[in-house]
Amino acid sequence: MENTPESAQLFGLIPAQGKQKKPDIHTWLRYFFVEYNPLYFVSAFCMLYGIFLIDRNLSAMTISSGPMASIALLLVLQLYEISLLAAAIFLAHRLGAIRPAAMLCLLECVLLFDCTFRLEGLALQSWFGAVIDVLWLVMLALKLRMMAVAMRLDFKAYHYVAVLLTAASIPVLIAWLSSAGSHTATGLQVAAWLGSLIVLALELRRPALKSAWSKNARQARLADACIKAAFRILIGFYFYHVWAFLLFVSEPHGWAAAIVGQFSAYFLLGTITRESMRDIWKFAMLMLASSLFSPAILMYTLLLLALILALQAWHRSNGNLAVAASLLMFAATCLAGWNGDGATMPDFPVWYSWKCVLLGACLAIIIYRSRNLLAITLVSCASFYILYRNVGPLLPHKEMAKGIVVIILAFSMLLTGLWVNMHFRASTRPGDDNNNEEAR
Repeated sequence: MENTPESAQLFGLIPAQGKQKKPDIHTWLRYFFVEYNPLYFVSAFCMLYGIFLIDRNLSAMTISSGPMASIALLLVLQLYEISLLAAAIFLAHRLGAIRPAAMLCLLECVLLFDCTFRLEGLALQSWFGAVIDVLWLVMLALKLRMMAVAMRLDFKAYHYVAVLLTAASIPVLIAWLSSAGSHTATGLQVAAWLGSLIVLALELRRPALKSAWSKNARQARLADACIKAAFRILIGFYFYHVWAFLLFVSEPHGWAAAIVGQFSAYFLLGTITRESMRDIWKFAMLMLASSLFSPAILMYTLLLLALILALQAWHRSNGNLAVAASLLMFAATCLAGWNGDGATMPDFPVWYSWKCVLLGACLAIIIYRSRNLLAITLVSCASFYILYRNVGPLLPHKEMAKGIVVIILAFSMLLTGLWVNMHFRASTRPGDDNNNEEAR
């Protein structure tokens, strides 16, 4: 059949039409229902809408007391998800209908992270809710395995762990944000940062997956597109839960700071993944600026940026990044215990406090390993300032004593200049005329 798409011919979803050149309406309807079967989407819509209607009218049911109604609805949804994946396995392995099976697996990705919010209510039921969450995670692992069997995917331990940790973070975060003593802005900021790491794990650093159903390059591209779509759906539904809490549960007066904080997830991702040094500095500054709208999270932002820049400095052997990480860590330690809310900023620590000593030790290590000019400048300026503030009163005040000190300083500078010339001449390569001229 000439007008039949190649994908349908590849998977044998459209029956041969002989020499018929133009398909009739019955052929196209059959093609539509086989290739893009809308009944699966109607089925999923009916399930979700049915759960919504029952949940809205639970007061008329005898099991509405306590969490039993939510558990019952969650069990119904789990049964439906297992049925979806069983149908996908049947379609792929018994009928050879790969495309409908892939559609069912993508529908399952929409349902996998409980888009009906059953777990949010159960997460607040102390130990009972924790048990339900653990059982849900076990079921989720089973569903991942069924999905891998249906699509013949080479799932590795990394994929299971990454998806399960993402799923587990949702009820944990919602329970934390809903607790009485939690700071909502801080919790939403942590959720945004965690979302960045989820994007990193499920999209940017995820090991490649292949489907054994793919027999040629074109089918491999189609399978890769479906796999990327599946993981992006999971990422999207993580943020779906976070933003649902932000918009429908949290207080409206904190929306502005919380929404700006959500954008810091993108800045965090850019700081981690960008290759250009200019981009790393740019996204780090943007992430720091976004945290200024919520001073309570400033210390955590500084600590997180210090860790990221330290890792980048280690990976790139860049002294400037290491200096920035040290300064950010110092600033975070100075702001420990300060959460804004009209409180005065902490006093700058004295030079012999553990915070300053730790900063000095970090800068000294950087100077020893990389001879970084920025670190040398900071240590020199700090040393002169400390000498000025602490040794100044010990200096002589009479002109006779000052003259003796200056003469001693003149001899010291002479000896230092001789040492510099000797050091550079000793390090000059023989035969290098340019270096010899500079040494002279």
